[in-house]
Amino acid sequence: MQALETVIVDYWRRDDEFGGRSLYPAVAGHLRYVLDLLRYRADAHTQRQLVGVGAELARLSGWMLFDSRHYATASRHYAQAADLARDFDDPRFTANIWRR
Repeated sequence: MQALETVIVDYWRRDDEFGGRSLYPAVAGHLRYVLDLLRYRADAHTQRQLVGVGAELARLSGWMLFDSRHYATASRHYAQAADLARDFDDPRFTANIWRR
């Protein structure tokens, strides 16, 4: 889990430096990977961590697409992030997600 969290921090930094459009495919791939992992049963702690990582990856995907003017797809990622954040039961994170 720590590796995924480190990757997210690195993606945010690279997005700030270079923009996210070229990074989006990699971020979306990580998001798909985490969503696939969520389909399997895991202990509550691991499941909660995966939901949190998935929410952050979905939020990052939405941010990258919004900056690239792909508003409809960005909105879907923000909605996905908000849904995952509610599952994560983190109201501050949920409030931080822009949603139409």
